Order: sequence, then structure tokens, then C-alpha cells
Amino acid sequence: MEGKLEILTDREEIYKRFEQARPADANIYKAFYHGEINAIITDPSLMRLPIHNAMVHRSLGLFDTVRVANGRLWQLDRHLKRLANSAELTHIPLPMPIEEIRKLILETV
Repeated sequence: MEGKLEILTDREEIYKRFEQARPADANIYKAFYHGEINAIITDPSLMRLPIHNAMVHRSLGLFDTVRVANGRLWQLDRHLKRLANSAELTHIPLPMPIEEIRKLILETV
């Protein structure tokens, strides 16, 4: 980051700057579940966590990634089993039953 520090208030300018600052390899992520708005985001420029997010502040959160190659998911059930197990061990409730998560992932891919 070079230059004078600015205070940005214009939403469009902020989004434009985020887009410009995004690493070239950021497009490897195709979808992101955002718990605060209970939605799956597919625009990489909007795959961000707000600073007030509990995962950021208190390391309170679960995540997993699933590889998709040629339109096929790599070991989805294994990933989901690990996610469910982690949720149980940490006492962090999943936003929906694991079968619904599976269905949403399949619909997204």
C-alpha cells in the first residue's frame, strides 16, 4: 500500500478498490457461505468477512473446502462428515442439517 491514507465512504469506490486489490488466484474460490446473511455468495469480490464477525474476533467458526474438478466434487461426503464432526466437537451449531448443506453444495456446483 502506497500513497496517502484515505477515508472511503462511497460504496461503489470501496467495491472497485476491493476488486482491484483481489489477488489473481482469488478466482479459484467459486462459492462462499456467509452465515451473517445466510446466503451462498458466488462473486469472488464479495467473499469477505466483516471485522465484527465472531470468527474473526474470537476464532469461533467452522469451515471446509471441497475440490471441484471437471464439474465433479472430490470426496464431498468425507468433507461433510468432517464438518459435522467438527461442529459437534466444538459445540458450534451448523446453520442447517448436513443433508441440506449437501443439497446446496450440489446445486451450487
